Parts: sequence; structure tokens; C-alpha cells
Amino acid sequence: MLRVRFLCAGCQFKHFSPQGYMSGGAGYLFNREGLKLLVEKGYNIPARCRLKGGAEDIETGRCAYKAGVRTLNSVDIYKKVTFFPSNVYASLMGLPDWAKQYMRDTVPLGKDCCSQLPVAFHYTGPKLMYAIDFLLYRVNVHGRRFMLEAAGRLFDGTEVEDMERKMKRRPYPGENLDEYYSEGWREQNTTIFINPGLL
Repeated sequence: MLRVRFLCAGCQFKHFSPQGYMSGGAGYLFNREGLKLLVEKGYNIPARCRLKGGAEDIETGRCAYKAGVRTLNSVDIYKKVTFFPSNVYASLMGLPDWAKQYMRDTVPLGKDCCSQLPVAFHYTGPKLMYAIDFLLYRVNVHGRRFMLEAAGRLFDGTEVEDMERKMKRRPYPGENLDEYYSEGWREQNTTIFINPGLL
């Protein structure tokens, strides 16, 4: 079992903070310590984290980083992705261009796209859910065995480091990438962006 403190995991997008943020559509996971830290050192500190408006996933990712929550590398031990910002069909046949530009990890086409134990797919409607349920729980493939005890060792288990400056990505509105690497960025209460044109 992984024993990492202050953990969050998910489909990691590379924009808007030093570690990026987890896609809300693909879902993100916090362990108990990570969630406690997010609330106590993030949301409970006045003006540190945005409480209303904005994109929930971006704001949660920025707040988690400022609160000291560490990101778990959620690719598996074979470096295959486990959280997807699109449905299973798009993940197999090729992610949309916007997803490729946002994701930290590359997803190859075809059968090598995905982990054997994917955690989440976004944009999965009811008809696709029925098809997946049928294939997972009603079909037995002759000769195929899955070693359940090996599943506990599937995640890579390493922490994600801050992304390199040279990685092509976008800063949060009103900020620049150099600010992310300056002393004290985490302590600054700058999550709330006010468009200067509105003042």
C-alpha cells in the first residue's frame, strides 16, 4: 500500500500552476491528509484560494499546490495513463487536440493507450456505460487471468516534481510562468484574478 503524505492524483494537466492541476472531468483523488491540508492550509486562509467562480478543477489544483498537497504520479508502473479526460473510445482512437495540449502525459493510439486498471474516463454517457458494464462484468475471456494481488503495485508511486520552465504551457490569467518559480509564490494570496479592465 502506498504511504505518501498529502496526496492527490488524477489526470494531470500542465497549465496554470507549477504542478499543473487535475482534470475535473476525469476526476481527482485526495487522501485524507491531502484533503485536510487543502481545507486547513488552503481554503481556510482568507484570500488564498478562490471560493466562488472560476473552473473548479483549476482552482482546486492551484489551492492544493499552495496548501502543500503533493501530486502523485498516477501513471502505472508501465507508464500508461490511468485517468482520462475523454471517453474510452476517444482514448483508444486518439484524444481530441485540446486534451493533447493540456495533458502532461502522452497517450498513444490503440491498445497501448491505457493502463490495465484505468480509474476514470470522462464523457461516458449512459449507453457507453451499459456497454462497458457488459464487457467488464458479463463477459469471460477464455484464457485471460488477472492477478488481483498485483493491482496494489500498479501505480508508479512517485511524487510529481514541479514542471520545468521550458515545458510549453500557459500561466493563470494575470500571472506569468516566471512567478511560479520565484520565492514565496505559494504563500502569496493571488489565486483570485480580477480583470484590470473591470476596475
